[in-house]
This record gives sequence, C-alpha cells and structure tokens, in this order.
Amino acid sequence: MLIDDQLVLTAGHCTPDDGACDDQRIVFDHAITDPSQPVAIDADAVHRCRSVAVRAHDIDAGGHRRDYAVIELDRPVGSARRPAELSGAPPPAGSDVTVIGCPSGLPAKVDPGPQLLYARPCGDHFTLDSDTFEATSGSGVFDDRGQLAGLFVRGGIDYEFVPDRGCAVVRRIADVTDPTQAEQAGYVTPAITALCASGWPSARLCAAAPAPIEDAASCPPEDPAAGETSGGCDPTSSVRLRSAFLMLPRVFRMLRHGRPQT
Repeated sequence: MLIDDQLVLTAGHCTPDDGACDDQRIVFDHAITDPSQPVAIDADAVHRCRSVAVRAHDIDAGGHRRDYAVIELDRPVGSARRPAELSGAPPPAGSDVTVIGCPSGLPAKVDPGPQLLYARPCGDHFTLDSDTFEATSGSGVFDDRGQLAGLFVRGGIDYEFVPDRGCAVVRRIADVTDPTQAEQAGYVTPAITALCASGWPSARLCAAAPAPIEDAASCPPEDPAAGETSGGCDPTSSVRLRSAFLMLPRVFRMLRHGRPQT
C-alpha cells in the first residue's frame, strides 16, 4: 500500500531478511478497469525499491507477532496517486472491512464482504473471514470509512487436491469455527511507530504519529506457525510487490453506492 509519496507498506515476509531489495519492483495499476481490454501498465507505474526503511518478521519478547516492512521507492509517485489514509483507531470486532489485493498473483481484487472476527487483546493482529489467497500478503485491510486499518499477513490453506479430478481446487469453508484461527491481518500502527522511531523524515506520517495500540502486557501464547500458509510472497521473483491504490477513490465511491467489486 502507498502510505506516503515515496513509501509503500507491505508484509515483512515479502522482503528479504538482509534488506537487499534492488531486484524488487513495485507495480501500480495491476488491475482490470475495463473487462474488454487487457491489463496495460505504463512505465511510470513501475518503481524500483531503493531501500527497506523498517522491517520486522518475528515474535518479540512480549509475544507480539510482527510482520511488516516499509519500502522506499526509487522516486516519488505522481500526483495522480494518493497515499492511503490511515485509520485513527482500530476497528472493533464485528465491524465490516474491505481487503484489496492481488490473490494468487491475479489483478487487483476488491473483497468488500469480510467481517472482523477477533482482535487479539494485546493488539498485534486481528482475524477476518476474507476471501483471500496466497500472494495477498501485504494487501490493505480497510475499515468502513475507507481508511487503512490493517495489513494482510497470514491465512489458511487456499487450495486442496481432488484425486478424482486430478487437480487442485479452491478450498471452500462453510463457516469459521474458531475466530482466533481465521485469516490474519496485522495492525498498521506498529509499522508506522517503528518508521517514525527510526527518524525517517516523513512529515505526513510522523508529525502526529498514531499512539501504539499494542498492550504493554505479554501476548497470550500462540503457535508461531498459526495462520501460516505455505507462502504468501515469492522470495525468488524480481517483480513481486503490487499495489492498486490509484483505484481507491473510485472503489470506495462504488462500495458506498452498493456496487460490488470483484
């Protein structure tokens, strides 16, 4: 997600451990805006990764699961692109959210149907019943005001092999039986807090940085592999971070008027 004129927020596991990112490309406009036309991406929509400003992909001493990275682009985006507006407060359990991402590497998909199921008391992540797949990692989770509240980071098994058909098909879940083990998104605030604490010169993000939402107490014990899929980003691909935020104003206008997006 674009969060400043030259900064993109994604999942930490989508960036290399050593912070070397010169082989990565951030591609905007990877979306179908006209069903009768192929997806066309201009050269201006492709950016290189200049540096990894901050990154975390671990469980800290307090048990908080962290999975975020802020990427510095090689140049500022054009005036036609608008950074996402950050949510001022975490959405409560039971509220409606929207996920915008590129599941399985497909063009941008807008899923306006999920509900926030469970928010961990220690404030590191929440769960949702979204229709999301591998490669959705790093996608934005927006609250009912269209503000960026979370970052999709972990999910369940997406495909299952059907022997009599000889192929894998989409795994369908009738109902979420354990809300704590549904699809997972990390809050945006820890990434912004870390960025500003590093001294990054972002007036937009750090002039009035959001207050930390993580509880000072330790998180309840959790299996480190809980919610993990077999992958969410391809660590070998040189073009693996995508965003579609040029579409955001149009998307949320349509959602408000009841026009579903897929």
